[in-house]
Amino acid sequence: MKILFVDSTLRENSRTLFLAKKYLEKLDGQINRLILADSKVKPLNKQSLAKYGQDVENKDYSDEMYDYAKEFSNSDMVVIAAPFYNFSIPALLHDYLEMVCSQGVTFDLDSNGDYYSLCKIKKLVYITTAGGYIPQQDHGFGYINQLCQQFFKIKDVEYIKADGIDLVGNDCEKILADVIDKF
Repeated sequence: MKILFVDSTLRENSRTLFLAKKYLEKLDGQINRLILADSKVKPLNKQSLAKYGQDVENKDYSDEMYDYAKEFSNSDMVVIAAPFYNFSIPALLHDYLEMVCSQGVTFDLDSNGDYYSLCKIKKLVYITTAGGYIPQQDHGFGYINQLCQQFFKIKDVEYIKADGIDLVGNDCEKILADVIDKF
């Protein structure tokens, strides 16, 4: 099994990364770790968006900007580690997902305008931590889940979170251990 581990953590002692590594330990397969902080991921801009439009029209996905989409699409499983930032996902992860959402590589449209997936992915796991409590309407996971459902048609989407870990009186180690026990 080909597992893509998308690491969008930035801190050396990230608790999100700690949880993700514990989760990955239970998996059997070839794990490819993409550390977004060390990658060439950058936001789309006027120039790259125009190129993207031309490439989709010409069905030319040879540019390296599609390498992330190809790797994502050809994985059997994806595990994303993303700290909960400002009620959502880290900006770098959003930029990565913009590159992954490539028509003709990870999804396409049929003649009725309906999306269909070009991905092999059977399961996506989203792991996050937060110092405070994550609201019921989690915009971070909501965004990831919507992409999985609409573009990639991934039915098995798992959400793992440890929140409230920095609140006075809460035991961070116990909260993390309780989450790990549920893997």
